[in-house]
Amino acid sequence: MSKVRHVLSELVRRHVFRTLGAYVVIIWGLAQGLAGLSPSFGIPDWVTRLFIYMAIGATPLVAWLAWRYQFTMQGVVRDPEDEEATLDGTGLLNRARSRHDSLGVSAIVVSWQSEGEELQIVESIDPIVIGRDTGCDVVIMNPHVSRSHAVIWAHNSAWYITDLQSANGTWLDGARIEERGLRDRDTLALDRDGPQLKISVQDTDITVVSDIGL
Repeated sequence: MSKVRHVLSELVRRHVFRTLGAYVVIIWGLAQGLAGLSPSFGIPDWVTRLFIYMAIGATPLVAWLAWRYQFTMQGVVRDPEDEEATLDGTGLLNRARSRHDSLGVSAIVVSWQSEGEELQIVESIDPIVIGRDTGCDVVIMNPHVSRSHAVIWAHNSAWYITDLQSANGTWLDGARIEERGLRDRDTLALDRDGPQLKISVQDTDITVVSDIGL
């Protein structure tokens, strides 16, 4: 039932029902006008019927267009959630940074230890980019790790981890994730058997997380 409710809520959010309602009203008005003008212009009745049949046949296409696109003051644009689904690693990183909100969030501590090195710790209330690139906030020189592997960021007083389309994935609780909420004492793995990072949040009462839905 939860999937049905989700689909119904998406249909409402994307204005599919409203668009179909407007489409029916417009088609009915056009059909009435065509039927009224037919005698004056000698248009046979089958033309009106054909118009109605074609309009009914086009209904699925109208529903699909309403699902995928929105009518705005700037014109017809693709639905924001569909655009996010096509983001590459850079786009995902930029999205996380733009959504980051440190208000009311406790500092998060990320600790890790590369082979042959001392324990390293990063504490921040700002986004934390994890990767092999030296420009990252958490730099892990390991072949399992992508140049920009994942980013940790905050929203609504909770911390989240977003995989940046890394080659080997970001893993949490034994499952490969794309975007998940973080809890105190979580352990992240960069690749199933790759380097591990320990997560610590100073005040776990503030950080209440679940699968993200922004």
